[in-house]
Amino acid sequence: MGTIFAMLPALGCASRPRRDPDQSSALYDLGWKYYEGRRVEAAIEQFNSALKADPDNADAYFMLGTIALNQGHDYVEQAETVDCLHGRDAELVRQDASRKFRDAEQNFRRAVELRPSFAMAWNNLAVAELQLQEWDAAIAATEEALKDPAYASPEIARANLGWAYFQKREGQRAWKELHEAVARAPGFCVARYRLRRSTSNAAIWSKLRKTSMLW
Repeated sequence: MGTIFAMLPALGCASRPRRDPDQSSALYDLGWKYYEGRRVEAAIEQFNSALKADPDNADAYFMLGTIALNQGHDYVEQAETVDCLHGRDAELVRQDASRKFRDAEQNFRRAVELRPSFAMAWNNLAVAELQLQEWDAAIAATEEALKDPAYASPEIARANLGWAYFQKREGQRAWKELHEAVARAPGFCVARYRLRRSTSNAAIWSKLRKTSMLW
């Protein structure tokens, strides 16, 4: 189911840009208001301005990653559901989606570099990796998210972890994580769907392995 770099003159030693965390925070807050009001382009502009004021603003990177992730998802929906595109048109839209997922990946990675305990950014990074079909990277990201005992939504990370194992055809591990996600949040429909998929495919995978048709 379902970065901003500045080139300094060659003379002298390079130094970090002067940080203004207060201005960066104010610009971030304005960007968040635009985002809530669905003024996405204005929000992107403010988050980028927040990073100019303070390149260490992990929250601004997180929001830029989240926006790119949503845009990539919208492209996929356009290709596969809304417009049911085919052929070259579908391929071009999927390429646009991949670029957005890669942008999201880069922004989330910067966010967790700045704040290693940023569980939400780790989980969203896992979502981007899943979309890019980078299963091992998705597993590593979800495991980092789950290291935070204060993370409010571990079932989401476990659902992503289980899905990554499912894509790697590691059925037992997939079932374990997805079952845990459903046990923690019985109403979590994505986890329930993925659990049903992992359960129904387990017998098939086992039969294929025995006949040397898999792995």
